[in-house]
Amino acid sequence: MLALAMTAGVRAQAAASPRAAAGAFTYATGPAPAWVVAAAEAPQAAVDRSAMHYRIIDRQLLADGKSIWDYNHVVRVVDTDAGLSVASQIEFEFDPSYQTFTLHHLDLVRNGKRIAKMDRRKIQLLQRETQLERRMLDGRVTVSAVLDDVRVGDEIDFAYSVRGANPVFGGKFVALEPLSSQRGPVQAYQVRLLAPVERSLQVRVGPADTVSTSQVRNGRRETSWRRVAVPRFNPDANAGFSVGAAQMLQVSEFADWAEVARWGQGLFAGLPAGPRVDAVAQEIRDKEATPADRVRAALRFVQQEVRYFGTEIGSSSHQPAAPDRVIEQRFGDCKDKVALLVALLRKLDVPATPVLVSMAARGRVGSLLPGPLAFDHVIARVELDGSTYWLDATRSRQTGQLENRQAVDFDAGLPLLASTTSMAVLPSAVDTDRQVVEDSLRFERFDADPVLESRVTFRGILAEAFRDTVTTQGPEAVQTQLAAPYLRLYPKARSLGAMEVVDSHVDDAVTFVQRFSVPGFWRFPEERMLVADIGYWATADVMLVAKAEQRRDAYAGPFLGTYRHSVALDFPGDVTAKPLSQSTTEGDAHFTWKGTFDADRKHAVYRSVLRVSADQIEAPAWPAYMEKLGKLWPKLSTNVSISTLAATDLDKLRADLNGVEEGLRSKKLKAATRIQADAHGRVVLLSAQLAAGRLTPPLQAQALTARGIQYDHLGRLADARRDFARALELAPDVTETQNAAAVNAIGLRELPRAVELTGSVLQRDPRDAEARRMRAVARYFQKDFAAAQADLEEVLTDPAAVQRGYPLLWLALAMRQAGQDPSALAARHPNEQLPADWPRPLVDYAIGTISADALIDAARATKVPAESLSEAYFYIGERYQAEGKRSRAMDFWRKSVDQGVLEFLEDMAARLRLAEPA
Repeated sequence: MLALAMTAGVRAQAAASPRAAAGAFTYATGPAPAWVVAAAEAPQAAVDRSAMHYRIIDRQLLADGKSIWDYNHVVRVVDTDAGLSVASQIEFEFDPSYQTFTLHHLDLVRNGKRIAKMDRRKIQLLQRETQLERRMLDGRVTVSAVLDDVRVGDEIDFAYSVRGANPVFGGKFVALEPLSSQRGPVQAYQVRLLAPVERSLQVRVGPADTVSTSQVRNGRRETSWRRVAVPRFNPDANAGFSVGAAQMLQVSEFADWAEVARWGQGLFAGLPAGPRVDAVAQEIRDKEATPADRVRAALRFVQQEVRYFGTEIGSSSHQPAAPDRVIEQRFGDCKDKVALLVALLRKLDVPATPVLVSMAARGRVGSLLPGPLAFDHVIARVELDGSTYWLDATRSRQTGQLENRQAVDFDAGLPLLASTTSMAVLPSAVDTDRQVVEDSLRFERFDADPVLESRVTFRGILAEAFRDTVTTQGPEAVQTQLAAPYLRLYPKARSLGAMEVVDSHVDDAVTFVQRFSVPGFWRFPEERMLVADIGYWATADVMLVAKAEQRRDAYAGPFLGTYRHSVALDFPGDVTAKPLSQSTTEGDAHFTWKGTFDADRKHAVYRSVLRVSADQIEAPAWPAYMEKLGKLWPKLSTNVSISTLAATDLDKLRADLNGVEEGLRSKKLKAATRIQADAHGRVVLLSAQLAAGRLTPPLQAQALTARGIQYDHLGRLADARRDFARALELAPDVTETQNAAAVNAIGLRELPRAVELTGSVLQRDPRDAEARRMRAVARYFQKDFAAAQADLEEVLTDPAAVQRGYPLLWLALAMRQAGQDPSALAARHPNEQLPADWPRPLVDYAIGTISADALIDAARATKVPAESLSEAYFYIGERYQAEGKRSRAMDFWRKSVDQGVLEFLEDMAARLRLAEPA
């Protein structure tokens, strides 16, 4: 069943492929009806600039007897070239089964001169069937004209009349007219209605600035509704139903919902149940023993054996076809299917009633004026064993028991009974599960990748939509769609086979099961705990909204109902010493959300439950709603953290760390700096973590890299080399490991290896500044000063590298070693580009602007004199080396080493220099 939606003088442009009416229909031309009075225009009314605006939209209706004469006059004004195509394409629609069409004039006005465009050779009649994609045939004809030679500033002035009334309304007048246009602003918008005074018409006007006038003349009441300077109707994205309704002029000759119900009852009452209905009912009676089974069988027959296709021509827009005819042709739309279902059930002695509902307005349908145009769908109310079931005969993919087949998406409906006086309350979807996602992560071993099993269950209309996708596109389409959120969360996840489809014939539900291997599930931040991210994508997707601080219009929210997402983790060993439980909630009048976490020794479950209780958020409530969403969003993902050590390993680790503390206090363990002291403890911790067996190979490589760096800090270069080598076996292309191994190689005087390692990094990422700097250092000690300079010049293209100072320092050294004067660097890099504090004195010394004594004084004045002197002595030695004063250089390299700052590159480099042959 289709509601009659009238547009601003011109019907909405259709998108389906046209086919010519081939002379089957025609239209007339002639003057405007005598009863028409031209609407007063408002030439001074200011409207917002747009591609096109309307000078006037004038609609006049004469409701006399059972006929309706509908006159429309429109003047479009082209304001910019963007408005040319919209303004120049004129389309009118009429239903030839009960309407005639007359074109009064079609003119282009340019500079005050009127040019007639009403050329029959350029006006086409098209029967395009714009509803075919919805499997509906409405029989409407489009009168189409595309004007040539339209220019900016032109006016397109046209008027036409459509005469005739849909007989299905029994002579009652009903109309819905938007008092604005989505195509452009309107200087003056008028609707004029003439009807005999004895006709009782109800009126509801949406826009508050509408001016209404009424007078009686010659036995007719003439009522006009007028707006001036009407803005273009440009609703916010996802605007709710009430936004469009607020623009409407509603007129209805139906007094109340009781009269509408009686009208609808009359449409269904005159449909006899013929022999075909009798035969199907008898077959159901013979096969099914209980009334409930018979109702299901009848519903299944109508839903599945009668395909959905509507013929909405003339009175068929609301008048259902005879049930026998529907069985014969095996197709029908909602009203046809409900008429057949009701006829079958009554033959089976089950009371059933058609119920008018609105898919667009849902529970807000009662806010509209009583009339047929308030509804766009029809379902059935079925009474069985003391229970009421609201059943939708069009849901061909529906399954399950009757209680699981309730139509829960309408909230209100009008039963077509003589006793009906008001809307009936229908079952609500608020407490209905829409979607349930159950993720299970199983760890056979801590050091192996987990297997994720995802079970995604859809219920009700969502289940039916996914069943349809499986049937029409194949399960692969659903698998791709449902794998996407997991691949976003776990980019390295790999599918472990085809998706399994589990369809329930008891519940109207379908479950899709997928299994993934999830490499890289754990992160190991700072080598402390194992941490993983999990996300409640099922509940997050429901609450996705376009971010906006304010809205002018109400927002159409998601489907009412409950959405659940749980993530369970099963471990092969203990991860917590005692049971844990937490919960948190968020929400407002529109939704409530609860997140819970429960864990015992080897098992943890995270749950997210979202209950959507409002399908529209009013504009004044939007900021508070967005604030609530802002609090909710961070909670729709969380992280899991577990220890890298079993509880039994923790006591030994504590004892070992206490031993480190004691060794440092007693000086049995050497530590010249805080970094070295920390390194002793870090080596113990990392060694325990590596031995515990909970790290996957990539995380073992990370731990080995971290321990290798700590070994370097302690001067245990050979131990560090072994850790780096093993790490590179486990994860060959990890930048951090290769760069750390390159530093170690320099300390071990394995300069070709350092160049090879850094070169491998730079091959993958030429922008890696650390790798390029370390390669420059290795090349420097290989005496390849030109190559070292080239690398350092590349590093220094980044102003941040200049600010750090060290790359500039090494460039100055390379230039000096190559016999060049580095003082030119001072001119190239002014003071504001250089570091303000340390290592600024090192740079100044390297380029020759301060003396060695000044550098030493500056180093001693820092907060960490040992570290600063380690660097200063090394670079002083390098300068003596460049000047050919090796003996003097050796003295300073020894002083650098004497500081004991083993973790510094300069300490390693000084030791390398001291080991070089004279």
